[in-house]
Amino acid sequence: MKFIKLLKQGKAKPEEIDDYIDQWHDEYTGEDTLEEFLGMTTQQYNEWVDNPNSINSLFNCERQRDVIVPKKLIKIPKEILQ
Repeated sequence: MKFIKLLKQGKAKPEEIDDYIDQWHDEYTGEDTLEEFLGMTTQQYNEWVDNPNSINSLFNCERQRDVIVPKKLIKIPKEILQ
């Protein structure tokens, strides 16, 4: 399963990305690029390459996209989005 998908599901932590990179280098025999293997978009990957610490903000953005917006607008507390 892709790293970003696992992050979204709460089954991986941002700091575990190095383990997935090691797996891609050492064990993966497929044809995916590292970007594809991690499940990142090109924009996410480029941002992460330029600033490795951005994985935390990328993670927060990914989690926020999973919020289901009801038909009636409500204010969602910040604690829920983190």
